[in-house]
Amino acid sequence: MSQRGGQPAVALFCAGFLAATVLFSLLGWHGQLLGSEQSLPGLVEAPPAGDGVAAQASKEGEGSPPLPSPLPVPRKRVLAVVGVQTGFTTDPRPKYNYMKRRQQLRATWFPDSPAAIERLETEKRLVVRFVVGHPLKEAAMQQEADTYGGFWRLPVQEAYLSLANKTLMFLSEAARRYDAQYIVKVDDDVYLRLDRIPHAISQWRDIHADYVGCMKTGTVIKSPQQRWYEPQHAIFGGSDSWYFTHAWGPIYVLSGRVAEYLAAQRPGSLRFFNNEDVTVGSWMLALNVTHFDDRRLCETSCSQSSLAVYDIPGCAGLCNPVRQLPLLHNSSQCRMPTLTRTGGLPLTDPLFYFDRRPDPRWEERALAAVKSERSRQAIALRKSEEDKRLRQQQGP
Repeated sequence: MSQRGGQPAVALFCAGFLAATVLFSLLGWHGQLLGSEQSLPGLVEAPPAGDGVAAQASKEGEGSPPLPSPLPVPRKRVLAVVGVQTGFTTDPRPKYNYMKRRQQLRATWFPDSPAAIERLETEKRLVVRFVVGHPLKEAAMQQEADTYGGFWRLPVQEAYLSLANKTLMFLSEAARRYDAQYIVKVDDDVYLRLDRIPHAISQWRDIHADYVGCMKTGTVIKSPQQRWYEPQHAIFGGSDSWYFTHAWGPIYVLSGRVAEYLAAQRPGSLRFFNNEDVTVGSWMLALNVTHFDDRRLCETSCSQSSLAVYDIPGCAGLCNPVRQLPLLHNSSQCRMPTLTRTGGLPLTDPLFYFDRRPDPRWEERALAAVKSERSRQAIALRKSEEDKRLRQQQGP
């Protein structure tokens, strides 16, 4: 072959080598891959589903090779493990008081006693736990755990930069204890329709979804003076580089199979970025799992389809969860039946189909919806306070 004719081949080789280098760098694997697998066995992305709702639908072949895993066998089979990420109270303001958040969660959607936690696990096959790290500085938290139950303590320091490590430990603990179809990671400032999760699981399972959430992307922050700064920004490319598509951090869902695979990785084999949602998204990208953009996990108010409600994108959760959680829970919208009259749980159209660009007007519409919802809640709060004052004036 002449030198001229060999140039395309050289270019292709260089491009392939560069792509492989980036993939291995995302994973942080320097040398041998565990089990010599480059992607999660049996999980291969397929083209978008024909109904226009599912982003992809992977097909797990019969007789897929087992995952390399040190997990105990047998484990209790459940539909889902729901881990509510919480922390220690260090701020006197109610908005940032984790104990008050947990009190409002128990008054709304989280089971409020050890018996209720056990009943949910037995009858609905849903495991729900608060997930917290160290150090335990408050004796009140131990008393809270003794009274209400439902805590998992993880050997990780509670801090923003430890969130990705805490998430990995939670996924590993969930996979060690339970054989779950799905594992839900949710923050303690999110209103969750827990009663709808089993029905959503059936839908996710039907399309073989492995990584479910409200997908997003954005510019990689390269300045230490800005929020969401990423010290490893150089790995993403030039001055105008963007993140790969990944799920918003307040809530996302992984299949049990993916969680088991992550739990089986040797320490130091996964790369961590500053931001937890980006970190988990990089693992999902490298493992070649099936992404599903489920906008029901980021609605700004309750509806017939909502699974999770929070003030996206104005806040990474409810802006004032201690005040908003009971307002949401007692609203007529959030008390809609679990399913529609026809016995279904509506799906909503994704913004990301992974084969076309997202709607650029979505954030503008979402911010308008957040503003409208805050106004409605403020009016409801003023009316509630006024009714309370009138009752006090009237006396017994």
